[in-house]
Amino acid sequence: MRLLTLWLLLQLANTSAQTPTLPNFVLPSTPPTVQHNTQLLGNAWAGGLNNPQFSTIDLDNNGTLDLFVFDRSTNRVLTFINNNTPNQTSYQFAPQYAAYFPANMHDWAILTDLNHDGLNDLITYGVASIQYYTASRQPNNALLFSLVTTNLRFVSNGTPTPIPANPVDIPAFVDVNKDGDLDILQFDFIGRYMEYYENQALENTGTPSSNEFFLLADACWGKFSEDANSNTITLNDNCTGGYATPMQDAKLTRHSGSSVLPYDFNNDNQLDLLIGDVSHRNLVQLLNNGTPSSALITQLDLQFPSYNQPVDLYLFPQPFMFDANNDQLLDLVVATNEKRSQTFNHINWHKNINTNANPVFEWQTNAFLVDDMIDVGVRSYPTFVDYNADGLLDLFIGNLGTFDTTTQQYSHAALTLYQNVGSNQQPNFELVSNNYNNLANLAQMGLYPAFADLDNDGDTDLLAGDEAGNLHYFTNIAAPNEPLNLQLQQANFISIANADAAVPCLFDINNDQKPDLMVGEKAGKLSYYLNTTVGNTLSFALQSSFWGNVDVRTLGSPFGYSSPAIGIFNTDTLLFVASESGRVFVYNNLQSATFNLLTDSLTNINQGGRGGLALAQAINQNYWLAIGSNRGGLAFNTAQINHVGIAQSAPNTPISAFVQQNTAYLQGLSIGKQYVFMAYNLLGKPIMQQTFWADAVNHQISLPPNLPNGIYLGRLTTNNNQQLVGFKWINAH
Repeated sequence: MRLLTLWLLLQLANTSAQTPTLPNFVLPSTPPTVQHNTQLLGNAWAGGLNNPQFSTIDLDNNGTLDLFVFDRSTNRVLTFINNNTPNQTSYQFAPQYAAYFPANMHDWAILTDLNHDGLNDLITYGVASIQYYTASRQPNNALLFSLVTTNLRFVSNGTPTPIPANPVDIPAFVDVNKDGDLDILQFDFIGRYMEYYENQALENTGTPSSNEFFLLADACWGKFSEDANSNTITLNDNCTGGYATPMQDAKLTRHSGSSVLPYDFNNDNQLDLLIGDVSHRNLVQLLNNGTPSSALITQLDLQFPSYNQPVDLYLFPQPFMFDANNDQLLDLVVATNEKRSQTFNHINWHKNINTNANPVFEWQTNAFLVDDMIDVGVRSYPTFVDYNADGLLDLFIGNLGTFDTTTQQYSHAALTLYQNVGSNQQPNFELVSNNYNNLANLAQMGLYPAFADLDNDGDTDLLAGDEAGNLHYFTNIAAPNEPLNLQLQQANFISIANADAAVPCLFDINNDQKPDLMVGEKAGKLSYYLNTTVGNTLSFALQSSFWGNVDVRTLGSPFGYSSPAIGIFNTDTLLFVASESGRVFVYNNLQSATFNLLTDSLTNINQGGRGGLALAQAINQNYWLAIGSNRGGLAFNTAQINHVGIAQSAPNTPISAFVQQNTAYLQGLSIGKQYVFMAYNLLGKPIMQQTFWADAVNHQISLPPNLPNGIYLGRLTTNNNQQLVGFKWINAH
C-alpha cells in the first residue's frame, strides 16, 4: 500500500498573544448541495418543519406573494421567496427576510391585512390575548412591523375588554358580515361554540381601516357546537351550554384545541368552515345555509374532502388556504398543530383543480415544502465524520425517534447518513441511509452521536446519548478502509446522574492523545469525563458534573438542552454549546475552573433549540458549522479562518515543514532550543503531541501509524506556545 501525500503550507496567525477572535459564521454563498436519490433538494438547509403555520406576503416588493412560515414547535419564522414559476411550487428559502418580523413570538403567528392598506399585517399570540402589528414598507423596500396593541379588544357592557385567546387555537380574520372590514371567528375557551367578534371600524370611522375595538356579535355563530371530549358536531344547538371564561376554563379537564378555516366553499355567498380538533386526525367541513347576519350550519362532511383523499393527520390538523403552485387558485395545505405528534408525512397539500368560487381539492403530497429539506423528524444532532475512509467528511444526523401513536412516545431513533460526494473544499451530500446500520431496531428514544477512535484500533467508533441520560458504546467492526460497521458493544455504558437528553462530545481536552468526554443535558449544564482507557478497554472517570460552570438556561426556563462541540480556531480552543433558547454560547479558557464566556449568541445564530451542532475544518480553510433543532432539519454556516492562504512560516522564522512517507520533516530549527509538535485531524482532535530539544537544524518526527485516510494539520510551536509553522497533508492509501 502506497501513501500519497499532498502538502499545503498554512499562513500562520500572528505569533504574539492575542485576544480570542470569535469566528464569524455566515451562510455560504454556495452552500453544499444535498440529494435524495435523484432529487436535488432546493431548500436543503432550511431547518425542517414540525408544526408550520402558513401565510403569504410580498417580502421583496416585486408584486408576487411570498411565503411566511411560523413553526410552533420552535417559535421560529422561516421565509421563502416565491420564484413565481407557473403551475409549480417554487419557493426558495430566504432566511434574511425573517429579520423583518418581531422576535420572541410564540405559539401562533398569521398575516392578514387588518388595516386594508394592501400589506398583510401580523397577528400573533400574546398573554391570553391577540397581539396586532401593522406592516409598512420602508424606503429600502424592507418591511417594518409596528406594535399597535398587545390585546385586541371587544366592547363588553360598554367596557373595552381583551378578546380572550389561547396558545392552541388560531383565530380566523375574515369579513363575516360583508361590510368590508375583517371580523374574527374563533372557538370559545371550552372549544364548544364558535364566537363571532364584529369589527367596528366601519361603524366608528366610516372606513374598513383597522380598529382596536370589536363587538361580540354572536357567541354561538352558526348554531352548532362541538363536543367537549370529541369532534362530534351538534347542529341546531340551542347554545345554552354557557360561555367559559379563561378562569373557568382552567378548571376543565379538556383544554381547547380546535382549528378553524372560514371560506365560501360552495359559492352561495355564505361563509362555511373547515375545523380540526386537538384529539383527532380529520377535518370536518361545515356548510352554512343561513344569512350574513345569522349563520346556520346545516350540512357536514366528516372526512373532508370525502370526494378525494380525506385529510388524515396525526394529530390536530390545522388548515390553510393559499396559492401553493402559482396557478392563481387557492389550494388547501394542512399541517399538524400538535407539538407531540408525527413529524413525517405531516403536511398535506391538496391542489385546487377547479375554481376559487367552487374549489375542488385533489391530494398531491403529505410532505409539502418539507420534502425539499433535510428533515429527520424531531430533533437533529449532526456530526461530521469520514464514514468510508475516502478522506472526505460525511454527515451523520441523530434524532429523537418516530412518534408511536399507541404509546404516545418517541422511539426507534436512528442515524441518517449523507455521504460527501463533493470535496472538502466544496462539499456536496447525498443521502445514503435514514437508518444507518439499522440502529433504529434498538428502539431507543434519542440517538445523539459522537465519533472517535475509542478502542485504540485505528478506526472510528461511536458513543451515542439518549433521552434518558444514557450513553451507548458502539465499536466499528469494519475492515480497514471500509465503511463504518457499528456494533453495540455496551448499552448504558455510562448513565449521567440526574440528567436527561445526554449529548456527548469527544475531544482530547488534556492533550494526552485520548478522546475525553463532555456531555450536555436537559438541565443546560455539562459533565466532563477524563479518558482513563488502558489498552483497548474503554473507560472514563467523572471529573466534574458542572464543567466550567457552564449553564445555558435562559432566565425563567428550567431547561437548557446543552449540546457541546469543541474546535480549535487558530491557536485557541473554543467550546460551543447549543441551547434550548436556540442561541449558541461560546467559551474559552477551558483549563480554568470557570470558563470565559465569549458570547451567548454566536453570530445571531438561532434555529430554535433542542438540537445539536457539529464543527469541522475544511480544506479551503473554512470552518463548517451544522446546527440542528427540534424541527429536525439543519442550518449550514461557514467561517473563514484568519490565516487563509499559503505561507512558509511565521514572520522572521526560517522554519519550514513537510510530510513524506508518514514522517514529518522540520527544517531550519535552532540547535539547543525546545519545540512542541502537534498534529490534528479536521475535527480539531489532537492525534499526537511531541516535545523535543533540537540537536540539529533538521528534525524528523514519525507520525502515528495506520492513520485513516483524511486531511490532517501539523503545527510547530516553541515551549511557550509561540507558533512557528503550520502545514496540512492528505492521507490517501
